[in-house]
Amino acid sequence: MPRTRRSLHLRAHTPCDPGIPRDSLASYGRYAAQYDSDLFFTALDYCGVYGILVLFGLLPAAMAWTQRYGRDASPALSDDAMVPGGRGTLGAIAAVAASIIGLETLERLAGAAGAA
Repeated sequence: MPRTRRSLHLRAHTPCDPGIPRDSLASYGRYAAQYDSDLFFTALDYCGVYGILVLFGLLPAAMAWTQRYGRDASPALSDDAMVPGGRGTLGAIAAVAASIIGLETLERLAGAAGAA
């Protein structure tokens, strides 16, 4: 009896349920943009202030602090040979980023209170 070759039918992976039209996933953003046209720029402004300062201000200082002075810090990494500056410099970097975040938050809260 000869063997017949079975074809393997693979379904394409879809990220959503086939019962939900894919256009409805993008409709939420479209409706929000039509409702308030300044929404995108407002969201971009918030992301720029908070996201960038956290990503490039607070996190590097916290990671360097943990690597140098944390509980599991090795003595070879504790010296300042790789990057100059010690506790004061790392604290100053974190303090500047945190103060800018705080000032922006106060400015936005004052603007929201003045608009209400």
